[in-house]
Amino acid sequence: MTVTLPPKGRDLRLDLIRGVANWQIFINHIPNNKLNWITTEYYGFSDAADLFIFISGFTASFVYARIMLDKPVPRNPRDRRVLAQVVEHLMILITSPTAHAPVFAAVNCCKA
Repeated sequence: MTVTLPPKGRDLRLDLIRGVANWQIFINHIPNNKLNWITTEYYGFSDAADLFIFISGFTASFVYARIMLDKPVPRNPRDRRVLAQVVEHLMILITSPTAHAPVFAAVNCCKA
């Protein structure tokens, strides 16, 4: 398998996503704004903070991709612990919506 890493230096894709996130924050903080319908806050519980979380993961993938290509198997206890935490996080993420579905249904049915 051949992996192409991005060149070292500034990545304009990150700047674009950061700009969109800042633009959304600006738009969402203006009261009675007609542009709110094009931001992610209008469509659910997400807002521009989710984009900043995406940016941090995107950046971490650039940083750690070079390290993981050199030694892909977790070899020391710290790496194994990090892998265990990632698996635990994914299990919570997968099971949490199903565990909380009755609560969300009860809250939504009682709104006037």
